[in-house]
Amino acid sequence: AELLSALARTVEQPDMPLRALEMLSTEEREQLRLNFGQGTPPKLATLVSDQTIVSLFEQQVEQYPEAEALYHQDSTLTYQALNQQANQLARCLLNEGVAEGELVGICIERCPEMVIAMLAILKVGAAYVPLEPKYPVERLGYMIEDSGLRRVVGNEATRALINDISSATFVGVTSEALASFEGSNVTAERAVTIQHQAYVIYTSGSTGQPKGVMIQHGSLMNLQTEMSQWTVCHCNEAWGWVASFAFDASVQGLLQLVSGRRVVLIADEEKVQVDKLIDRIRSQNIGVLDCTPSLAEMWFSSEAQGELPNLVIGGEVISPRFWETLVEWQDLQGRFAWNVYGPTECTVDSTVCLIEGDEPVIGRAISGAKLFVLGTEQQLSPLGAVGELYIGGAGLAQGYLNRPDL
Repeated sequence: AELLSALARTVEQPDMPLRALEMLSTEEREQLRLNFGQGTPPKLATLVSDQTIVSLFEQQVEQYPEAEALYHQDSTLTYQALNQQANQLARCLLNEGVAEGELVGICIERCPEMVIAMLAILKVGAAYVPLEPKYPVERLGYMIEDSGLRRVVGNEATRALINDISSATFVGVTSEALASFEGSNVTAERAVTIQHQAYVIYTSGSTGQPKGVMIQHGSLMNLQTEMSQWTVCHCNEAWGWVASFAFDASVQGLLQLVSGRRVVLIADEEKVQVDKLIDRIRSQNIGVLDCTPSLAEMWFSSEAQGELPNLVIGGEVISPRFWETLVEWQDLQGRFAWNVYGPTECTVDSTVCLIEGDEPVIGRAISGAKLFVLGTEQQLSPLGAVGELYIGGAGLAQGYLNRPDL
């Protein structure tokens, strides 16, 4: 049928190049566009209420102030305590003159102060730029210069590093530094909307210099809408935050605080020392971990399968062999594993699926996303045909920082 349709169009348009021939019928095009290419539309309430990660987090604080929000190496913060410290830092940033829409760097290892800094910057209507302390100083210097950072938030462990490579003002997150600032919300001073930029995360630079990807609050809320529909673990279980905040997978952990879930920050040594990871899973009732396939494979090779909770896996391709292992693991252990896919330019995840079946797939489009496989002339490719994946929709980035040509 496709061939006959194409032949008919050659008669109607004899000058059309063969590569531009549309092989699909109208019915097939609509099926690809509507049934396969689009996720569920974002909830109307999310689109019109102007809720942001800031407002939803503060709602959780108001409803459950004494609930545990964040745990890290024997230290726990309640929602109220986390919000108070984030507000104190937010007021410190306002005192420093941080403008609405300004980019503010964060250079802190994975710890509560990192999350406090993320929330504080978002609260003042600014956008955070993660600067992983373990990165080479050349890369850190490039990111600071390219993003034009005037201020970098850090702690005593990173003060010397930032002062050595940058002239940006260093804002320290210490109890002494924040003690003089009030802990009340800064909503009256800065009203954050879904149009505000939330963060700029730099790509790996594998195809050249790293590029800063600009993501708005509205795109974060679209991801939150999608993730709220995932049953990744029981409500009394914690989310184990594994990803570095320099990778956008970390945003999945930050969004758990919007949902009222307790978050456990997994230390770097716990990630790679399986006995410590198992102790942390047991002691903190962790119901799900985010991880890459390579990290999950390392855990499996260390015979930790029986202790692992549910897994949200992304960031790399899952090999056919490990896909089969994960399918068998779920059946044997009664656990679940999800495969999430999405480039940094599309706000963390563009597709999701439960890992099942005989071969790896990336799954369905998430809420608000649009995905199409197109040919060389950017026409829809038939089912099963080879083409390039194009992604659009509510999660699409504003663009690349300082690169309007891309």
